[in-house]
Amino acid sequence: MNRTNIKVLLFDLDGTLINTDMLESFRSLSHPLYGTPEYKKAIEDALSQHNSTKERERIIYFNDWCMTELKKLVPYIGVVTKSPRDYAETVLKWAYPKTDFDIIVAHECVEKQKPAPNSIYFALNGFYRKYNISKEDRNPNEVLYVGNENSDIETAYNAGVLSGIKLNDLQNRIELNLKLIPDFEIHNFSELKNVLTSPNELLPIMEYGFEDVTDVLFRAPFRYETKTDWNKESYEIMVAGRYFPVDTPFGLKRKYHRLSQEILDNKDSLSYSDKWLEALRILLTNETEASLIEDNYKVILTCIPKRKGQPDKLEHLLEKLRDYLETHPVNTDCEIHICPDLLAYTENAISNHKEAKTKERRFKNVKNNLFVKRTELLGDMNKVIVIDDVVTTGASLIGASQKIEKVILNLPVVRFAFAQTFSMVK
Repeated sequence: MNRTNIKVLLFDLDGTLINTDMLESFRSLSHPLYGTPEYKKAIEDALSQHNSTKERERIIYFNDWCMTELKKLVPYIGVVTKSPRDYAETVLKWAYPKTDFDIIVAHECVEKQKPAPNSIYFALNGFYRKYNISKEDRNPNEVLYVGNENSDIETAYNAGVLSGIKLNDLQNRIELNLKLIPDFEIHNFSELKNVLTSPNELLPIMEYGFEDVTDVLFRAPFRYETKTDWNKESYEIMVAGRYFPVDTPFGLKRKYHRLSQEILDNKDSLSYSDKWLEALRILLTNETEASLIEDNYKVILTCIPKRKGQPDKLEHLLEKLRDYLETHPVNTDCEIHICPDLLAYTENAISNHKEAKTKERRFKNVKNNLFVKRTELLGDMNKVIVIDDVVTTGASLIGASQKIEKVILNLPVVRFAFAQTFSMVK
């Protein structure tokens, strides 16, 4: 995953390169003119109604100039679409008359369409042949597929390559109700250029491709995910990366995803790299900024406790954090209390990962067995930060915050996980 730039840039066509809502009927192979000489002419006629400069600027998201600039950064640029070839070529010729794409993968090129990875593989084979790249030198983390729908992210996941979601200028990813999280959110040409040249710095901190993160300026070290409890009430959880477990349907994504491999490799270990500690230091820095204007600001940092028979991994991590903060202090005027044992589970608690397989059972398990062990510590706190290693349904973090808020009404609780998991949990 130690990469510095993108070598292959692939675009979805409809809704990503061009707003083609007015051409939707032409995208089906069942169109009455498909396969006839009149098919392309009908598409050209429909496009001719949008030839004004204002209309072209409205519906073409990247223009020929943009593509010329991108070509200076990326050796191979292509288009991957489920639409018919005649349709794709006609639309691209109209929208990008001066651009020669290295490859156009259309419906007729592959038997299995998106979200199957075949169309991505087809495009990559062209790149590998053109540049005579051996199997040993092929790196999926140097390939970016940009689309505008959840199925495009799924296609990239299935192919093991990086994914980008094209958003409108003021649009937020959450508004699209995506089930999957893309590697990058791209609103415009400038943001796309930044992804191509500095992908690592635009990933959340735990997915950064190098171990040393102390001097890295992340645009967004954490992302925010919304989870609901069993009563459908929404809660925000801050995450520092993604985790693809063994049972994930996205096997190739997991294979080339460094954070997932690190979590799996250290499943039963108490060992953590400094990146985990630095993520917590940045979290504390961000969450204690109020201390710059408020006097006697106090924060308590705790973790989801271990259950009976489990190793005290997070407790051990917080103990290591004490030493780490001695040499890497939080740059705010705040009183930080690290308390690994603020919360505890009863002996009846079961494992959410191994035994409580459904969302309902997970929330019930936490509700019935998690409790605030040291209530006396909460009295004069301004904020509580609760951390977990991996979040799936959010039951542990949401349950912990609910328990804390019952002790001190309206006490702000920050829910943080190092990784958001993608699994088969229902």
